[in-house]
Amino acid sequence: MSLINRASQPFKTVTKPVLGCLLVLSCLSLAQAGPAIEGLLATSNSALWLQQSASTAMVKKPHEAMVPASTMKILTALMSLERWGRGHRFSTEFWFDPQPRVLFVRGLGDPFLTSEEIAYIARQLAQKEIHEISKIIVDGSYFSENININGRDRSNNPYAATNGALAANFNSIALHVTADGAISTEEQTPLTATGRELASQVVSGKHRLPLTTANQGARYFAEILREKLVAIGVNGDMVIVSGGVSSASQLHYRHENRHSLQQVVTAMLKYSNNFIANQLFFLLSLSDTQHVISTVAAQNAYQQYIQKHFQWQGAVIDDGAGLSRQNRLSVSQLADILQVFRPYRMLLPAQSEVILAKSGTLRGVVSYAGYLFRANSWQPFAFIINTAAAGSHQQRQLIATELAQGDFELKQFELKAISAKE
Repeated sequence: MSLINRASQPFKTVTKPVLGCLLVLSCLSLAQAGPAIEGLLATSNSALWLQQSASTAMVKKPHEAMVPASTMKILTALMSLERWGRGHRFSTEFWFDPQPRVLFVRGLGDPFLTSEEIAYIARQLAQKEIHEISKIIVDGSYFSENININGRDRSNNPYAATNGALAANFNSIALHVTADGAISTEEQTPLTATGRELASQVVSGKHRLPLTTANQGARYFAEILREKLVAIGVNGDMVIVSGGVSSASQLHYRHENRHSLQQVVTAMLKYSNNFIANQLFFLLSLSDTQHVISTVAAQNAYQQYIQKHFQWQGAVIDDGAGLSRQNRLSVSQLADILQVFRPYRMLLPAQSEVILAKSGTLRGVVSYAGYLFRANSWQPFAFIINTAAAGSHQQRQLIATELAQGDFELKQFELKAISAKE
């Protein structure tokens, strides 16, 4: 069984006036709209942006600050791709002290350390003449202890997985728990002590359980690594403890993930993986002047980015995945992001032949943002509904389909000029 279904240029300045001055179509005649669009426009706390051409857009409440849910991930994807480039590969360091035969694992925040990747790491270590290990020391100090995401609860849902400098399988464990015990539901992932501990806390059935502390996540990584090393003949007790890299050790192997940033971002968008998004959120906080990873540092990095490139008013970025209900974006701000994201648009999930889009869902929140193929080109669109009865995935898809197929004539609208930067 797969992990999130086995998903699979240097930093540059984004132009500031992304959409420029647009003619906005503000009064859509309901008689000309399909039933799904009628429902959207009749909902009081909803907003819409549909670009009609290079100079026109159809909108409702374009500048209303609303909860964007997982459409926030498009901004995280954009910032990551602009910062590191499509081909970037995240790293993890392996230090070794040969006298006591101690292996040190220094996590650097790689968001895509799957069981298969850890098996590859084990083979590389063995090929580099590590044949016996007495102890594995995991070092997660690259992330500060002061990381917290609003909206991540204490449930057993995988979206509640914590973030950290060292983690395996998106800090979650897939298990099948029965009266006779537990097994891993992933052939490539061994059942370890951490998995058995979590299995003892849940009822029978199939689960994907989150790891809720950074230390637990780092230990789980080491448990899988130990199993993979034993499987290829590496000897030793391999006792797992937490600690820092010893000054007596030497960097033995720096692992670069076999998945590029483009593949990581594609997986994040397709499967709405909150762990990946918030790993990127934290890593984006690092700069020449900022060396500590923390929630506040990450939030500040996002604010600095959007002020430099968009000069938005009223945007609130609380996390990079859209989990937090404190996040606020307007549909015009989502449209700004999408204009710059055009070179990467094919990384968005293909919802149909005419829809490339990222969905967002929280209790009382439905959102959708991406591109519709209209008039022989891909045009940005975004809508957000923030009500107790926000609607279903099917409703969201119907709205987007009607927007893609609709023929909205200019004479049916009242026209006025606005600036997307307002």
